[in-house]
Amino acid sequence: MQRLMAYGLDLEMLVGQAHTLNLVLAHSCEVSMIRNCIGTVKSVINFFRQSALRDGLLKEAAESIGASHSNLISLCETRWSEKHLAIERFAEMYSIVFETLQVLQNSSRDYASQAYQLRLAIESSQFVISLLIMRKVFSYTSNLNKVLQTINIDLIETCKYVNSIRKTFEEIQNDEEYLKIIIDAKTLMGTESIQAPRVTARQTGRNNIPADTAEIYYKRNIFYPFLDHMQSELAARFSQHHERIGSLRLLLPAFIKDENRALNNLKEMQEMYLPNENIENVLSEYRLWCIKWKENNEELTAIETFEKCNKHFFPLIHKLLKILATLPVSTSTAERSFSTLKS
Repeated sequence: MQRLMAYGLDLEMLVGQAHTLNLVLAHSCEVSMIRNCIGTVKSVINFFRQSALRDGLLKEAAESIGASHSNLISLCETRWSEKHLAIERFAEMYSIVFETLQVLQNSSRDYASQAYQLRLAIESSQFVISLLIMRKVFSYTSNLNKVLQTINIDLIETCKYVNSIRKTFEEIQNDEEYLKIIIDAKTLMGTESIQAPRVTARQTGRNNIPADTAEIYYKRNIFYPFLDHMQSELAARFSQHHERIGSLRLLLPAFIKDENRALNNLKEMQEMYLPNENIENVLSEYRLWCIKWKENNEELTAIETFEKCNKHFFPLIHKLLKILATLPVSTSTAERSFSTLKS
């Protein structure tokens, strides 16, 4: 942040496109079974964290088998990077959580019935398959979520990475990848078969897509819809970022070889970002800029190129590169987890 502020940035620019990836994940999780799974995970986590006794029993169970983790991570309402960790941790500790709930449901405490209900909820095939699908999908977006919170990420690199994620989701949207999830689900539940919820001809309160087997039912109701939502949301939410970098990225050394295309876009850049400058001055300066980088094939980011641009020799290019280097992709690092006032 200090480094960017030294370039004379407006702090409001850093907040303009806040939570883009968070919105992608939040809207993708509107798939009913995924949403229900997240709600169940949250309930189980709260059940243990609200009691030192119950949390202690969970830790004892984990330590008795030498598990790498002995506690669950709470689900943060605003930071999806923490949701990634919470889902991953819950999947790792699933067997321990299940066994601890079994112990608690047989106790004489007043929370025994709640433990029983939670145990039934996480025991269902629908929950386990949803949990493993989320863990798989989130494993591809977790690094992007972390990078978006750094102070030196640029928009071009972000858009490239988002495109890579979208292509990966297209590639894993097949029966082979889904079968791996089903095998893991059966192993986790300790069963040879999975069960689908009962459907009827007039059912309207839940997914009622016809399927011959439980495996096909969950593939059509969770796996494919969730990946479709992720791909469409990534495309929609980051499309404005792609539009912003369309012409400005032609200033980078790696794109100098496309000089003719850049010249065609310079008038657009000048009208949008340098309205008070003469177009001939912009064209002349850009030609000199191209000669400077003609023999150089360095892969530089927007910030690195900005740092190597002499503002005395290339004042207009320097201004355009400053804009490119500071186009917002995330929130400022000083933002708090909760931005609303407590009631």
